[in-house]
Amino acid sequence: MDWQLTRAVSEFLDEAGEFLLADRCSNTVLLTVTEALRATGTVPAAAELPPLFGWWRPDGAAVRGAFLHTPPHPVLLTALPPAAGADLAGLLAADRRPLAGVNGEEETANAFAEVWRDRTGQDARVFRRHRLFRLGELSWPEPRPDGLARPATADDRDLLIEWFDAFSRDVGEPVRGSAGAVDDRLSYEGITIWEAG
Repeated sequence: MDWQLTRAVSEFLDEAGEFLLADRCSNTVLLTVTEALRATGTVPAAAELPPLFGWWRPDGAAVRGAFLHTPPHPVLLTALPPAAGADLAGLLAADRRPLAGVNGEEETANAFAEVWRDRTGQDARVFRRHRLFRLGELSWPEPRPDGLARPATADDRDLLIEWFDAFSRDVGEPVRGSAGAVDDRLSYEGITIWEAG
């Protein structure tokens, strides 16, 4: 079998880390989430199931794809041939792993969704399309804004929860309560805020 699955983030990064780092831009979310899990060694309080990770190594060759699933979020795929995405959907459906959706390149996500629909009977539809933009050149605005960046602290918790929930509403996602996500990030200074005045 070309897919290997694990619940251990360290094993995942040992096997797929080099592949992910080779295209940091496209794999930014996978790298960010796995680093947060590795750094804290804990699963966010909002998690419904433990995270699941996997890498695709066709015919025993080098890793050529990966995924992560951190419930309640959709499964997240790297760039993959559609057939590999379809195979993964079959594996996860056979395991009866509940999914809220799939995020990935359109052709691969569609192949995954088609197999998922066939195996589980659940409906699948396009919910949102994303595009990743690369910053070409960073320059300070003139005049520079007042204030400074600083790591968020427990004193900022209520405001951050309010902001996280507002963001979910603004982008059309269910508001599940952001306390767990905020607490998790605060535990390792994972939120930076801009403070003025």
